Amino acid sequence: MSDTPRTDDLARGNHVVPTEFAEGLERELNEARDYSRATWQSLRDSQDEVLKLTFENREAKRERDEARFLLKQAQSASLDAIHLEVGGWIKIMKEKHDN
Repeated sequence: MSDTPRTDDLARGNHVVPTEFAEGLERELNEARDYSRATWQSLRDSQDEVLKLTFENREAKRERDEARFLLKQAQSASLDAIHLEVGGWIKIMKEKHDN
């Protein structure tokens, strides 16, 4: 025996579809459509979240790169100041030594 006897009846030419059977199919179709809509909405929500995180990641990388640049500038300025201080200290020490 087939596991789809009602469909088998239709295939044999019995084109009368019982109301109960048709209602069951319609309910299943509605459930499948609802599931499909929910799945697509979940997919769209996920895509939106991926885009949001991508933009946030790009912004974070931009801020990181800017911070690195500023840190290098600060380190360079600090080294320049140290060189000036050491240079001045050496000059003072030479002057004291020469006197």
